[in-house]
Amino acid sequence: MTRILLSRGVPVEVVTDLATGETGARGIEFCIPAIPGVIPKVLFSTQGTITALNGNLEITQDDGTTWRIFLAFDFVATPAPVIELPSGAGYRFNFTTTTITGLVDIKGSLA
Repeated sequence: MTRILLSRGVPVEVVTDLATGETGARGIEFCIPAIPGVIPKVLFSTQGTITALNGNLEITQDDGTTWRIFLAFDFVATPAPVIELPSGAGYRFNFTTTTITGLVDIKGSLA
């Protein structure tokens, strides 16, 4: 499985062209580089007009065979969350509600 490695200061699209009503696992799987002595923090931001956008950030530690919920998110309540994500795992977004105007992108970068 190919994953995007997030880096500091360079926002990378992890979800592209999300539309209203699209639910389930979407976007590109990504991972976090190891940073000695700290748990890396990742800043996520959206581009587009959102009425409702929530679901779960999922984690895999067996190269994508098994996914489990790492945390729930709501991009309306927290438009630019900064989240501690341990390195050595893969991550993806899984949406439960998407009510947006046009298309929305989500970008991530190390904070």
